[in-house]
Amino acid sequence: MAQDANKKFYFDVISQKDKLSFLTRALNDKLKAEILAKGDDKDSAETFNITGFDHTTAKLTLHLDKKGFLGSFKSSRNIDKEILIKIPYDNIYLFTNTFLNYNPHNDSYSVSMLADVYKSQQRSNYRLEANRFIKIQFKINDQVYSALDVSAGGTSFNCLPEEQTHFSKGSIFKDLKIKVADSTFDIPEAKIASIQSAPFRDKFGNETEVFKVGVAFIDLPKSTEEELTITINAEARGEELRKMHAAKSQN
Repeated sequence: MAQDANKKFYFDVISQKDKLSFLTRALNDKLKAEILAKGDDKDSAETFNITGFDHTTAKLTLHLDKKGFLGSFKSSRNIDKEILIKIPYDNIYLFTNTFLNYNPHNDSYSVSMLADVYKSQQRSNYRLEANRFIKIQFKINDQVYSALDVSAGGTSFNCLPEEQTHFSKGSIFKDLKIKVADSTFDIPEAKIASIQSAPFRDKFGNETEVFKVGVAFIDLPKSTEEELTITINAEARGEELRKMHAAKSQN
């Protein structure tokens, strides 16, 4: 039996035990953390030294990595902002969304790591599928479509036969948007990866022809890719919990 594509995302969240282990290692190995304000490009990342970790509160203490004489007077531009924090290890990295706090008394920063923490993996074709609980919308060519699915690598949607000439395979589109639940992400550029005729049954049971359009995102900013992955994971976990609850209700 084919594995539920949504469920595959559920296991990307690391366990509490692994989280504590990884973060303790980050402190002991004097690793650095990269921080971006939500939505910023990866070139805007600030680097911090990890100088403390509290197991009870899951709080990381950080010091901004300052370079040169002028750097010693610098403070982070992301204080009190929602940020994406990434901690690179040997061949993986952990990341999550949180808020950056500042303590002026000792010029230190802190972040709470109580929320789900994700471990990187090679980009896969696993996709979050839309349903009556998971709404996905895609804006392309100034038109908003109900998307069929989404991953960090792309999306797909159905269009009417009279629209299919707008989406020839290999054509490039710029300044797109993808909305997953209540979160909207800017997609700078994308390519039409495929387009093919597909049967479609409307709400009245009538079968008609539509064209399924596959879209590949191009050079997605790393911060956008990671935030999109976090949103996909959250929605996928919610779907898994709904299925578990439904199964219990039937027993």
